[in-house]
Amino acid sequence: MPAPLQANSLDQLQVMAREVSLGEALPQLSRLLLGRNGHLLWHGHVLMAEGVALPLLDAAGTEQATADLRFRPDPLLEASGLRLASSPGVASPGSAADAERLSMAVLALRAGLTLRILDMSHQHLAKRWSFGKKTLSHQLVKACFATVFAGLEQVREQWRVRLAQGWLGEQEDEHRQLSELTGQAEKLMGGHGYLQDGSHGVSYQSMLLYSVYGAGRGA
Repeated sequence: MPAPLQANSLDQLQVMAREVSLGEALPQLSRLLLGRNGHLLWHGHVLMAEGVALPLLDAAGTEQATADLRFRPDPLLEASGLRLASSPGVASPGSAADAERLSMAVLALRAGLTLRILDMSHQHLAKRWSFGKKTLSHQLVKACFATVFAGLEQVREQWRVRLAQGWLGEQEDEHRQLSELTGQAEKLMGGHGYLQDGSHGVSYQSMLLYSVYGAGRGA
């Protein structure tokens, strides 16, 4: 059985999403929900790292056949070593409590991805000059970094309060807030964010995480 969801577990998820590939962090969703690593099949869909040998598990922990998976062509995901697939088989949809727990874990992963975009933006802008000054020294740029960091800290505090109070439902506002923060972080990269090694692929991963696992759908 999985351990009770703790704030430090979510903090660790955020750090993982910031520092390692999403493919390495994804099995933690199954571990938090089911107590074991796997590719988590949720409402007939799975986001998974390509070439990682783990069982395909539904919300009840039942292993499903990977041979039946229908993979969706997605060059942007595949460039990051990820695949999106659907399964025609019958699988446990998961309870409302499962959905709330999973959505909270996805919230932490998405926060980590937004931090990764900020890291990428800082690394990119550190090499650039504008109007005779280092771009990072401009007040508007510094204000944007500060606003996103402060927003992420607010989201983090919100999940800590939720866990302390035992109320994990209705997380749509936090996910919406994260989407807005991710958009603000992306603006720091400008057009460079749309290059193959830019930030757009990371924000796309964040959107898919929410679409597949974070929308709070339970049985």
